[in-house]
Parts: sequence; structure tokens; C-alpha cells
Amino acid sequence: MDKTIIYTKFSKTRKKEVSLRTTISQDSKGNLKVEKKGNIHSKEAIQNLINTYQRIKNISKKFEVVPIKQTGEYTVEFPFIKGVSLHEQVSSANSNKEFDALITYYMGLLDSIPTVKCSLGKDFENIFGKIEKGKEYICLKEGILDFNLSNLVIDYGGKTHFFDYEWCYDFPIPKDFVLFRALLVFYTNSTSRNFQSIEDFLKEYIEKTEDIKQYYAWEGHFQNKVVVKRQNHPVYPLSSIDVDVLDMKKEIEIKKEEIQLLKEDILKAKEEKETFEKKITSEIEEFRSFKKGMIWKILEKYRKIRYRLQGKKLD
Repeated sequence: MDKTIIYTKFSKTRKKEVSLRTTISQDSKGNLKVEKKGNIHSKEAIQNLINTYQRIKNISKKFEVVPIKQTGEYTVEFPFIKGVSLHEQVSSANSNKEFDALITYYMGLLDSIPTVKCSLGKDFENIFGKIEKGKEYICLKEGILDFNLSNLVIDYGGKTHFFDYEWCYDFPIPKDFVLFRALLVFYTNSTSRNFQSIEDFLKEYIEKTEDIKQYYAWEGHFQNKVVVKRQNHPVYPLSSIDVDVLDMKKEIEIKKEEIQLLKEDILKAKEEKETFEKKITSEIEEFRSFKKGMIWKILEKYRKIRYRLQGKKLD
């Protein structure tokens, strides 16, 4: 059956073992499908996707995991879900109340995933770097790492779907680290929180703020595991996990500058408002003083005489 490619993305910055091409195509009947394709080097990554689906397909009653089907040695397919990503919904929130409600909804989805309280092991350390021995965390049992807002689609019937679960591990991952990554990726790919620093944004939703520094370190170590070392750091697509932590920090610095400029504009507007109010107050006082003066009294008598001559009543 003929098909038309309407979107494609190749993660060329990843190391070859985890480099896959994502394609969205449409057949002659208008049906859409998503395909991920690897090669001999990334064959294991394709198999991991299939294994992950089997492990997490019934992981929550609050969302559905988009099913996967192997169609070739290095190829898998997913059905295309028509709807709006949670990232888009949060970005277009019309008020802080709506924004907070959507983030709370996301956190509810995250909370619906089974957890276990445990310390982190060697498997975690190999992927994410240095850990504090013996420290316990509330962890997602199945190690779903990339539970980002852009990977959650709400269809037109109101049902939520989780897709692109490429980054899942068979060992526990701290739930707040997953939350941290979701918030960080959202912040660096949206302008809706320009008035707020990344630090304040993260602290608003992450309970143990003292762990945030550690989360940054883990994310940096993870990026070094999957991304090819390079001199330049290009901009990545919205939902890609290839966003380098250095790119994120650069974006954060830009946003900090934008926030500072916005604060300066607000301060300037406030000063102009105060100056205007003082001027108006001064003019009102001058007018009141004028009304108490001799000239006003003479004018008032003149007005009364004129109105009598015209046969009118003075208000």
C-alpha cells in the first residue's frame, strides 16, 4: 500500500547503539502510523522497546501505554494517537490556576505508577553516575525515565496515552528524578514560564529540593552515555531526549536574562505609574486650592448673575 511520509526524525547525535529513526506516515486511506527503525548497531535498542512494552503495558489505570508491533528485524510500529500532548496543553494554559491544575494532573499520572522505597544500585550508577550509598528514594519500580509531558497525549475522547517509552530500565529510578527531567525539558521548550526562574519552577513541584543538584549531575552523566561528544550543541526537537544538559543550561541562562529584562520593564512601568499618580494628585490639589481662592468666588458670582439674566437655574 502506498504511503506518504509526513514527518521524520533521525537522532544522529546519539551513539550508534541507541540511534533510531522515527517516521510518521499516512497510507492511501488516510491511516497514520509511527515507525521506529534501527540497524545492526541499534538492534538491541529495538528489542528493548518491545521488552519494555511487555513490562509496562498494564502499569497504570490512569493512562494507556501505546502498543508496539515488530514489523522487521530492526523496525517497530505504533498506532498514531490523534490528540494533544500534555506539553501543548500546559504551554497554552490561560491562567496560573489552569497551569497548576495540568501539572498536578501530570503528577497524578506519575503517582499512579507503582513505586518502591529503596537505595540505588550499581545498574543505576553505571547509567547515571555517582550515587550516595545507602540513601533511599521513592522509586518507579520499572524504571520509566522519559515520562515527559510531550510523551503523553490526550486523545479527543479524553483518554491519556503514553508513547515513546524508549528510555526505560529494568531497575528502579527515583520518582522525583523523573519529575525533575519532565519539568526541565518542559521549561527549556516552552515560553509560558518566562517570568519564573528554573530554580523557582523546580522548587515549586519537587519536595526534596536539596536533591535537585544531584539530579542535574545524573542528567549530565546520562547525556554523556547516549550522546556523541561534539563541539557544537545544536537545537533538538521538542520531545527528543537528546537535549544536552549543556543546551538546557544555556537556554536557562537566556531565560534568566529575559526574566531580568521583564522585571526591569515592570519596575519602569511602576515608576511611571507612580509619577503619573503624583502629577494627577498635585493637579487635583492645585484645582482644589483654586476653588477656595478669590478668583473662583468672583467667577461663581458672575455665573449666578449670568444664569439669572438667561432665566436659567444654577446647578
